[in-house]
Amino acid sequence: MENPNYDPWKSEIILWLDIMYGDGSIEEKAQKLLNFYKLTEFSVQSIIEILLMTKNITNISRYMESFFENFENYYKIVRNPNEYITINDWLNLYNNPTVPIKSRIVEMPDINGWNPYNWYAFEGLSDINWVARHVIGEANVHVIIGNKGELTDNEGRYWIAVGPNVMNPSHQPSEKISPEEMKYGSKVDVVLRHDDGTNYYLPCVIGDVKAHTWPNGILQTGYAFPNGTDPHPIEKPQAPIEFIGATLSAGLIDFEIVHIIVYD
Repeated sequence: MENPNYDPWKSEIILWLDIMYGDGSIEEKAQKLLNFYKLTEFSVQSIIEILLMTKNITNISRYMESFFENFENYYKIVRNPNEYITINDWLNLYNNPTVPIKSRIVEMPDINGWNPYNWYAFEGLSDINWVARHVIGEANVHVIIGNKGELTDNEGRYWIAVGPNVMNPSHQPSEKISPEEMKYGSKVDVVLRHDDGTNYYLPCVIGDVKAHTWPNGILQTGYAFPNGTDPHPIEKPQAPIEFIGATLSAGLIDFEIVHIIVYD
């Protein structure tokens, strides 16, 4: 039997006052929004990202309006199946950036011998780094093995490893790599350019570190942080992106890397 005193508008206002001024964590508030609006297609992390875009607004009506505007943009960019192409039956490349929030760009170093077509490698593993699992939290880690052995999260982002200077531009050659600076679980877009001149956005999530990128911290060199230890020399710098899953022979030779967009 329905409660005759139930007022959905009042319940919604109470919810948003709690979202804006309540004492709970942002994860708890995101979960309340998922439950209230029955947003079954979205994760807690997705709602957190939208809330973070809305956090500096103090008027409740404007706050709600801004949240739903950002929500609509997020849905349009990330969820529209017509906005991506699939390469080699496993790799989805989008026509637009996949996260509509503030970001920064990581350019590729200008190093002798570097070829931007040699932008990727494969670890061939079935799970992400255990340290990354710990940092992100077991409840928030989703690792899905695809039909080619690729690893994605529950939003279809590819789990990858990158060098420390992708996530921390200030990392020094003499420093060890810390889990905190790697910001495991962060989302990035790898921007690729096809030979026809079209740019595409590869949605990824950070689940491991490429330690053998010393001293530049982005391109693989065969020498590890700190100070060039554990040498495994290679002829030329390569592969700023390493897919944690899969070991595929089929190449992506029609694409070169332009830069990496980091959403942190």
